[in-house]
Amino acid sequence: MYRSIGLLVLGLCVAMAADRPELNGTWQLDSSTLSAEAKLKSETLVIHQDEDSVQISEDRTGKNGKEMKDDIQCNTMGQQCKLKNAEVSAWYNGSILVLVQTHNDVTTRTRFSPSDDGKTLHLEISHMGPSGEKLEKLTFTKQP
Repeated sequence: MYRSIGLLVLGLCVAMAADRPELNGTWQLDSSTLSAEAKLKSETLVIHQDEDSVQISEDRTGKNGKEMKDDIQCNTMGQQCKLKNAEVSAWYNGSILVLVQTHNDVTTRTRFSPSDDGKTLHLEISHMGPSGEKLEKLTFTKQP
């Protein structure tokens, strides 16, 4: 009986791991997907996944030429992690990585969804704050 339960748990873990998206690598923003009111000029993401954590290095250049860098390292079990002066949580929802950041009174939810061929990465970013919700959609291309 215990062996059957152990095999069932092992099978569930393997199935859950199979649903996880493959996000490892360097991703460059496709600037043609930026809206006219976007504040970004360029962005590069470097993503490294482990079994139960994710590390994302984000280099951005604004339209004003200002360069910004963020490094996020968090478990993927939904537990809160600290990032500078923000709180971050990450988890997998099937084949999508969900990352939620809260800073002051603004919460940002980013959904990372790779294409079936693994060559593009789609980000759906919801900024939720006192002035309402703003939705952005960005597309990144995997770099060799």
